[in-house]
Amino acid sequence: MKIMKLRMNSFGKFTDKTLEFTPGLNIVSGGNEAGKSTLHKFIGAMFFGMYKQGKKNKLSSEDYLKYFPWYGENYGGSLMMEAGGDPITIVRNFRKNSEKVSIINEASGEDITESFPYDPVAKLPDTSEILGINRYVFENTVSISQMSSATGQALAGEISEMIVNTSLTFTPGVSYRNALNTLSERREKIGTKTQSKTPRGKAEIRLNQLTEELKAAEQIKAENAERYAQIKKAQTELVKNDVRRRALGKKREMSLLAQYAAKYEKFKELTGTLNALQSEISAEIKINEQEYRRYLTCENMLSDAREEYDKLIMDRRIAGEQVASLAEKLEQLKSDKANGENSRADAAVFENAVAKLAEVKEQRRNDQQRGVLEEQYNKSERASRAFMFSFIGLILAAAVFVAIALIGGDKNFYTYSLIEALIGLPCAAGWIYFLTKAQNTRRLFDAVVKKSALEVAYREQIDAFLEKYEAADLRELNEIFDRAAGMEERISELNGQLAAAVQKEKSLMESSESVKAKTEHNSAIMASILRGASCGNSAELRAEYEKIRARDMAVAKHEATLQSAAALLGDMSEQQLQEKARQAQSMGIKPLEFDDYEKTLSEEERDIYEEATRINNQISSLNGAIESSSMKVREISEIAEDISSVKETIAALEEKYAALSDASESIMRVSADIKSDAAAKFNEYVSELLSGLTSGRYSRVFVGEDMEITVRDEQSGNMVALSELSGGTIDQCYFAVRFAVAQLIIPDKALPIFLDDCFVQYDEGRLFNILALLGKVAQSRQILLFTCRRTEQQLLDSLGVTYNLVNLGR
Repeated sequence: MKIMKLRMNSFGKFTDKTLEFTPGLNIVSGGNEAGKSTLHKFIGAMFFGMYKQGKKNKLSSEDYLKYFPWYGENYGGSLMMEAGGDPITIVRNFRKNSEKVSIINEASGEDITESFPYDPVAKLPDTSEILGINRYVFENTVSISQMSSATGQALAGEISEMIVNTSLTFTPGVSYRNALNTLSERREKIGTKTQSKTPRGKAEIRLNQLTEELKAAEQIKAENAERYAQIKKAQTELVKNDVRRRALGKKREMSLLAQYAAKYEKFKELTGTLNALQSEISAEIKINEQEYRRYLTCENMLSDAREEYDKLIMDRRIAGEQVASLAEKLEQLKSDKANGENSRADAAVFENAVAKLAEVKEQRRNDQQRGVLEEQYNKSERASRAFMFSFIGLILAAAVFVAIALIGGDKNFYTYSLIEALIGLPCAAGWIYFLTKAQNTRRLFDAVVKKSALEVAYREQIDAFLEKYEAADLRELNEIFDRAAGMEERISELNGQLAAAVQKEKSLMESSESVKAKTEHNSAIMASILRGASCGNSAELRAEYEKIRARDMAVAKHEATLQSAAALLGDMSEQQLQEKARQAQSMGIKPLEFDDYEKTLSEEERDIYEEATRINNQISSLNGAIESSSMKVREISEIAEDISSVKETIAALEEKYAALSDASESIMRVSADIKSDAAAKFNEYVSELLSGLTSGRYSRVFVGEDMEITVRDEQSGNMVALSELSGGTIDQCYFAVRFAVAQLIIPDKALPIFLDDCFVQYDEGRLFNILALLGKVAQSRQILLFTCRRTEQQLLDSLGVTYNLVNLGR
């Protein structure tokens, strides 16, 4: 496999850049920033794209923006190479949302893009199939960048898998690890009995369910067996009950004959009753229902008319009295009208008396009360008399003293006289005072009495008017005088009332005559009906009508008797019933109705029926329970068949699981052996390469499973860890490992080797050795060596190695 030509449309600093390469060694020369690393990245991007691999979703790598075109829009290019003997061209557009990959067979001009597998994440053809390795292996083996010769630990797994794949299938693309994963996935799909969601776990669950179902079915089967035994026992009881029923049937036949005989006797009795009722029905009746109803209607109307007539006569009498009364009042009013002037004069006198009486009452209201004045007068009169008698007594005493003094010559005469005079003066003064007061009080009292006399006179005058006009009080008397003032209106009003009363009396007279005519009409109809029925009065007519009711009752009784007779016969005729009665008589069976024997038969029949019902219900219940329980479970044979089928499925799954486990163990065992053999060859080849690169200083290299490298120092004979060596030696070791991988692990396609300024740490001796190795390798494999120095060209020229120089400039 070799790259022939490439074109960078727009990639980083390059635009429309075309480069050609030859088989063998190609020196890509250019100064710093000339674009050597950009060209190196372009080659890798053409094979693997510019997105992160191993992700579930498509994500652009960091290089997408790093190498985005400085100029131009066509972010992409093409790469022509020889692969499998045919020249092919990869055309790729890196721009997002416009990404596209095309693979053209240059020999035939055919687009072979569809022949490559589709990457569902990138949604593009997987061009890594051209190299046969993934991006990680590419970047850790045949593609070495500056200062990155070291290999990652993950490369150990990739290399290990490639070794085993190549050894087992002779095809690196076929992964033994994928085979192990596939076997593991298939085992996981089968699962174990503890994994409920796998086929094996589901089968185990199903087996447990079927086992429980079988137990339930066997339990129900045992319960149903007991139920079947109970049904058989109940059926035996039902047979016995049927024997009783048939025996009772014989008794029932005898009882029926006795009942037929009784029915026939009853039928003959009903026949006699029917004949008697027929005679009653045929009797002659002189009145019909309609005439009797008409008579009752007229009778009721006559009664109502008489009541109405009596009421009208009473109303006529009242109306006549009202007319007479109104006429009398009218005459009185007319008379009063003639005396109207007298009434008006009396009204004037009456009004004057009322006014004076009111005035006297008002004056008396201002005077002291009569009783108080009278009491004061009496007190003053008594006091005046007392003083008067005292004064008279003193005078008499003085006269006596004078007489005694004159007769006896008493010298104290004047003294006594003076004393009596002193005592007599107050008495005289008191007498005068109270006498004057009594006279004043008397004058006041007389004035009050005079006013009372006027009040009495006025009252008597008013009472005379009340009596004259027959008024109960002053209000009514005022109303009389007021009416006298409106006499003409009253006379007109009474004339109207009198005319209305006369008209009412006339109307009542006409109504009474009309009612009288109706009464006579109804009486005539009633008399006609009585004559037609040959009856003298209502009582006789009612008796005749009762015959109709009696006939109707006889008809109803006749119909009921006919129905009773028909009920006795039932579906039988009279002759058939008579024949049954004769049969009973011939067998000596007496007529019998529902006697105690019949009741006994009915009770026994009821017991038999209830027993049969109970047994049938029991059987039905048991059958229902059997049917219900049977519906809950399947047949035992069907369940057993399913159990057998599930067990066979489990056995097949376990057998398949064991076979897959054995296959996995075999592959792992073989892969371990292959790894062991390949490791020895790999270490031997790396040791040979490193010995040549170090001029025999380090001739023995051991590369562990995790790509841990140790070397043996020939001078000391000790094993030395790679980290203890110089940087140049470490770089040589990693280069040897990478080159060994490319040569031993993926030798079938002889992939080109890309070296991007990876020898900057080498001294002249190391560089000479590595270039000598590359010169040999270039005879069978294309090499692209990117360098910014001329040292490599000079050493290659000294070694006589042919190379193609591709100058990128500065």
